[in-house]
Amino acid sequence: MKYDPIKVLVVEDEILLLNNIKKKIAAASSDFQVSGDAFNGKEALALIKKIHPDVIFTDIRMPVMDGLELAKTVYNDYPDIYIVIISGYDDFDYARTALQYRVYDYLLKPLKLDALAALLNSLGAEIRKKRDHKLYSLLYGQLNNNQLPPSDLPFIREIAERKFTCFLVCFGNLHTHCQQSALPDQNQADSFSCLPWEALFASAPFDISDFWVFPQQFDNIKLILTWDLNSSPLDVGLFIQKSLIQLLSGPNVTLACGQSQVSFSHLHSEWVSLRKLLFSSLIIGSSSLLPKPGPSAVLPPAVFPAASISYFYSLIHTSNTAGFMKALKPMFQEWEENRYPQQWIEKMLMQLFTILQQCLYFSDLDYEQMQSAVYFSLETQPTLSDGAERIIQEFVYWIKLNKSVPSEIETAIEEMDSYIRLHYKESINIAELAKNYHFNHSYLTRVFKKQKGQSPLKLINELRIHDACELLSDSVFSIKEISEMLGFTDQHYFSRIFKDFTGQNPKEYRSLLK
Repeated sequence: MKYDPIKVLVVEDEILLLNNIKKKIAAASSDFQVSGDAFNGKEALALIKKIHPDVIFTDIRMPVMDGLELAKTVYNDYPDIYIVIISGYDDFDYARTALQYRVYDYLLKPLKLDALAALLNSLGAEIRKKRDHKLYSLLYGQLNNNQLPPSDLPFIREIAERKFTCFLVCFGNLHTHCQQSALPDQNQADSFSCLPWEALFASAPFDISDFWVFPQQFDNIKLILTWDLNSSPLDVGLFIQKSLIQLLSGPNVTLACGQSQVSFSHLHSEWVSLRKLLFSSLIIGSSSLLPKPGPSAVLPPAVFPAASISYFYSLIHTSNTAGFMKALKPMFQEWEENRYPQQWIEKMLMQLFTILQQCLYFSDLDYEQMQSAVYFSLETQPTLSDGAERIIQEFVYWIKLNKSVPSEIETAIEEMDSYIRLHYKESINIAELAKNYHFNHSYLTRVFKKQKGQSPLKLINELRIHDACELLSDSVFSIKEISEMLGFTDQHYFSRIFKDFTGQNPKEYRSLLK
């Protein structure tokens, strides 16, 4: 990684020694640049705010503020600045006490060039490593739109003029629903995470010496970031995509990239737009290069026609699995032939899930298992046709398994219906009622509605509002009293429910009866 020279501040009260130190630093390493000098610690502290040094070389014995006091202040106020003590032999033991202030090292006067060069070499390596880590964290924070601390401002200024290029790469299909550890191509996914990126970019026909690879929410997606490219982003994106296809020798590789470079401040918006492009355009079993902005694909609405939905209901209710399979197979073939994106297909499948849930009598856990199995097939198979075979078989399995209402469930629903009609004026907790019958709350509501044509809560409210209409005809009771008599704990809620059923609020309804 190429950075600006490492800034050095030299603090020494003797002018000849000060100049000698500056001269030897320049001779020992070209990576270090003396950006300022001071004759005591107080002057040095004033300069720190102006030049933002990376390293301070300081004598110990100086007027006004000595080197140890300076080291202590820097330790407390500027923890990122390295301190190197320069001391005479008589001060050697005295200099050791500076180690408690995180002093990097100390050198004896007069400075020997070889000792200084060795120190600068090790110090430079540590500073560069720290800068690499800082830059990575800074870029990652900006990509994710995190609030950056004020202490990072000097570093931000250093890279503010750089121009960045983002490449969002997906290996295989989108794994938005599958647990990565459960995927059958996990070994290949691990290989994708451990790719020899250095070697890959070193073989490029253009300069990509500076790059960063950032993990994403899903293990098979990586964001590659470079700066100051001297080539077209599309050419670089095509090179990365082809190189990954050759290296991985596996499923498809989809890469989304911008056609122009962006500034540091626009990294987050660039990442968001690339993610949207990748997720909306990735085609199962197909390697693609997706430029941004590119021509938008014209897709039909991801909604089944009303006639198709009615047909699905009819097939499922009659347990016509042969007809169901016959209806789905050409549908998947059409999706594959028209190269519809994975995300579009998932929206269509979600409608099938809803239809099956409304028609079949299985628990929420069963429903989740069905969804998981279907998404697993969609996301892990090399082609859509391969996934379609497994998905259709999964649907058929649940249709055959849940083609009728088990007698024990039917009996429980009848008992609950009777209980509600006897106790609707009381405070009925549907979740507790479901628990008493060993049902999940949402499952109870769904099955009850299938059997009785309405949910338990709607039945309770219907019975209460029927009584409310009779009570409102008698002016003996106030609206608040009627609300409480019928089990409503909130008068405003009672009024809202009453209006939902009758089209009028209780006061309006009562006035019409006079």
